[in-house]
Order: sequence, then structure tokens, then C-alpha cells
Amino acid sequence: VTQRAGKASRMVICTDRIERITTEATKRAMKNEKLAFASARAGLASARAAIAANQEMTQAQRDAALAGIDEAEAELRAKDLSAD
Repeated sequence: VTQRAGKASRMVICTDRIERITTEATKRAMKNEKLAFASARAGLASARAAIAANQEMTQAQRDAALAGIDEAEAELRAKDLSAD
């Protein structure tokens, strides 16, 4: 907060306000991170279902694509667990 008295200015730093803003920002970031992980998991599940149902791909192609999704899911789980 900046206070003015004539030509002079004085800045007052409110640590309680800074702490409150930091806490609120941290909570929002954690919520957004959870939403991002949920969205990523849903996207991978959707991709898995689409690939599994795709009859235009050979079984080998489906297997390779599903293995890639398995890998992505494992990476996601590792990152999600490390965030705790």
C-alpha cells in the first residue's frame, strides 16, 4: 500500500496480505493442476477407446498405439503422485 503525505510517499508492506494472496494463489494452482491431470486422464481414456475400436488399423498398429498410451498414462501417474 502506498501512502502519500504531500510530496512524500511511503510504501507499507502488509505481510498478512501477501501471505493471504500467496495461500489463495497456491490453492488455485493446486485445483488447476488437479483439473489438468483429470483432463489428461480423460483424454487418454478417450484415445484408448477410439484406438481399440478402430478396425482400419492393423492389430500391430493398435498394439503399438495402445502401448504409447500405456506409457503416457504411466508418466502421468508418476507426475500426479510426485505432486502430493
